[in-house]
Amino acid sequence: MDIIPPNDPSNPAARQRAYRIRHKVANQKPVTPEDAAWLHDYERAQSKGASASRKVSYTEEEHAAIGTGSAAEVAASAAMVREEGRREDSLADKGMQAMERANDRLEKLVDFCMARMQVLEDSHLEMWAKHRESRMREVDAEVALIEAQAANEGKEDDISKTAAELLPMILKQLGKAAK
Repeated sequence: MDIIPPNDPSNPAARQRAYRIRHKVANQKPVTPEDAAWLHDYERAQSKGASASRKVSYTEEEHAAIGTGSAAEVAASAAMVREEGRREDSLADKGMQAMERANDRLEKLVDFCMARMQVLEDSHLEMWAKHRESRMREVDAEVALIEAQAANEGKEDDISKTAAELLPMILKQLGKAAK
């Protein structure tokens, strides 16, 4: 099969590109140097009347003969085998198309699941980090409490002794004030 050059005037895509570039030039919009060079080549090819065309025709002939004997049997067998081959080709083609669609859907599903799992994993790790920080703060608070209790342990005895000595005097004062 012959390949039509990209700047051939007979190529519809080339005609469309030339129209767009000419439209830009007419409206004084910027044109890239590549587009300008392409348009120059296109217009030169168009002025020379250069074009490429090729006509391909394909015909298939089948003959059906009504007959008897072994020739008719061979022809009928050949026709059956040919039709069976076409049917199998069609089934195989449709099966492959179905497999491609299923594969595309499966790929999308796997991508979605992977993205979702990543979100869940990130959330899970963040939750455990927060739990760890909270637990570390609890342990630090317990240590500070134990240290404070140990520091105040000796002071409580002095305070308790002082309170025990002052309590009878306070009660006497309260009793006099109540009368």
